[in-house]
Amino acid sequence: SVKGDGKLQVDSTPSGAEVMLWEFEEAGDGVSTPVKPLSLGVTPVATINLRKGNYLLTFQRPGHSEVRYPVRIDHSESERVDVFLPDVFPAGTVYVPAGPAYVGGVQARYYRLHETRVPGFFIGRQEVTFAEYIEFWREQAGRGQGATDMSRVRLSLDDRVFRDAWDDDGKLMGLLRPDMPVVGITYASAFRYCTWLGSRLGVACRLPTAVEWEKAARGVDGRRYVWGDRFSATFAFTVENVAARQEFGLFAPPMSLPFDRSVYGAWDMAGNVREWTSTRFDDGSPFFKIKGGSASTPRNFLQCSAESEFPAAPSDVGFRYVFPLEVSSGSR
Repeated sequence: SVKGDGKLQVDSTPSGAEVMLWEFEEAGDGVSTPVKPLSLGVTPVATINLRKGNYLLTFQRPGHSEVRYPVRIDHSESERVDVFLPDVFPAGTVYVPAGPAYVGGVQARYYRLHETRVPGFFIGRQEVTFAEYIEFWREQAGRGQGATDMSRVRLSLDDRVFRDAWDDDGKLMGLLRPDMPVVGITYASAFRYCTWLGSRLGVACRLPTAVEWEKAARGVDGRRYVWGDRFSATFAFTVENVAARQEFGLFAPPMSLPFDRSVYGAWDMAGNVREWTSTRFDDGSPFFKIKGGSASTPRNFLQCSAESEFPAAPSDVGFRYVFPLEVSSGSR
């Protein structure tokens, strides 16, 4: 057993899942990596002693996707974990189980780092691409709503006007490519895309709240960046990542930068493009919080707690979607 000063009790719903315990270790490059896997057997697991620190539990049932549950053990704390294991993950999503998380911090406008409980949800593994969005736009255009949901972009600081990102046939202009994340769309258009996707799939679909977005990006341990606590200009596509700009141009196809991947497996939450959330700022402002950094922003946008309200140039705000866990599936 692992000696220490905290206690951990692990169960799952349904029980009978294989559980592994991993320890997070921050390597020399600043990347926090799960190491030293230890089998805890099958849920329910008897209480184990653990020293203070950050850990990852992985749950595996035959024929099902692995569920990842990061956990932070504080000094002399007893942590009881009961993780809901969904039968299926919606295509293209990762699962963020219910539980506590540390959110807020230095770059947040109103919140110091604090612990909050967040219900479980599924979130897009990557940002919605131009190709995916244009499929929605074609349907809207067929209803005469094409102009409303068109992406309008400024692709350089010299551009004085916003231009349509594609023509009537859906052909992208300039340096934009179908596999890049969509940018230049309003909050309302992102909202309508989620509604459209949900109705096609027959499930509830919406934009993430700022807290859901932040938990999906940083896990539960309050880390500063998606990958750990130390900044590196090469880990995410920001304005400082010259090599990424040379390789990819304006933005990168999703999942291009290996370190920009959260503990749950969501990609590009640090850089590439910023993302809409459904949470407004608390000061009565009409603006919705935009989370993350982009290829157009400097490093202070990279911290998971950072939030902003205006797009940059080149236009840099896109989105990913959330499927809430339905109560009918026995989740909580």
